[in-house]
Amino acid sequence: MFEQLYNAIFIGSIYALFAVGFALVFSVLDILNLAHPTVFMLGAFAALFAIATLGLPWWLAVPIAFVATGLFGILLDRIAFAPLRRRGAPPLSAMISSLAVTLAVVRVVELRYGGDFITFPAGTVPSFLIHVGGATLEGVRLAIIALSIASSGRSRRPSSSRPAWAASPACSSPSRTTRSTRGWASRSSCAPSP
Repeated sequence: MFEQLYNAIFIGSIYALFAVGFALVFSVLDILNLAHPTVFMLGAFAALFAIATLGLPWWLAVPIAFVATGLFGILLDRIAFAPLRRRGAPPLSAMISSLAVTLAVVRVVELRYGGDFITFPAGTVPSFLIHVGGATLEGVRLAIIALSIASSGRSRRPSSSRPAWAASPACSSPSRTTRSTRGWASRSSCAPSP
């Protein structure tokens, strides 16, 4: 029973990391980037390529994965989002564009690595095991759970400290979508101008 709870917390931690990433990208770019999980996948495969093909140690593969995902993010913006921002396309267009990029990238990775479950070669990623009762806890999974807890901290303002304009009765009007300098924004009609 404990091991099932541990596995559920681990899977939930992965979902929480994705959710934090979606929220961060949405809050910065004002678009729903459906290619966000693809960035995670590319980071994992960049590290796998660096370890399995190039023979690099994990501590060099991790920065390579960070750089690869950063470059992919820049390329994604240039290919999928920047042309739409220049044309003033609606937010749905960016979401569809990111989905198209995701489908293409996932297919390219499947052509290279196949569609089967792939793991890092044994012994390349440092790990340890903790035995609690009849359950075995893996160090990598514990690290992911800890990272998820650390990155999912309270980032929103407490409801008691809402800005004065948000408490106004005029703010009960439905929100409208407006164009911002960063991309698309959904803003209440009573929100202050930037």
